[in-house]
Amino acid sequence: MKKVIRLTESDLTRIVKRIINEVSAEERDDAQMNNPDYFNNPKLYDYYNKPFEKKNKYGSFDDEEWYDEEDRSFDPKGFEDFDFEEEEFGDFGDLEKKHPDTKWFGKGEHGKKMFDKYREVKGKPFKVRRRRD
Repeated sequence: MKKVIRLTESDLTRIVKRIINEVSAEERDDAQMNNPDYFNNPKLYDYYNKPFEKKNKYGSFDDEEWYDEEDRSFDPKGFEDFDFEEEEFGDFGDLEKKHPDTKWFGKGEHGKKMFDKYREVKGKPFKVRRRRD
């Protein structure tokens, strides 16, 4: 037998606010990425278009698109300027252990989902190039 519960407007408002506050940052990130306006955000544009400074690590699922450790796009022609060593990662856990300070996919379960999705789409392991000193 079902029970009828009566809620006031303030009860309902309080419940909705509590639910909104319980949504994790990862779920908010997923929602933002599915929102086309998210990528038109001027703050995001400014972050990803800062003047380039050479970093020590770059990552890619292919040789066409490379990203520095801050997750900003890097022109692969820039590799001509320095000697590097390359590693491949087919598993997010191994990548996260070896390079915990990068911003390529995020951390934890959210990062694993992002990594696995990119690997599925690209069909290749993730490459990391590090500058040799």
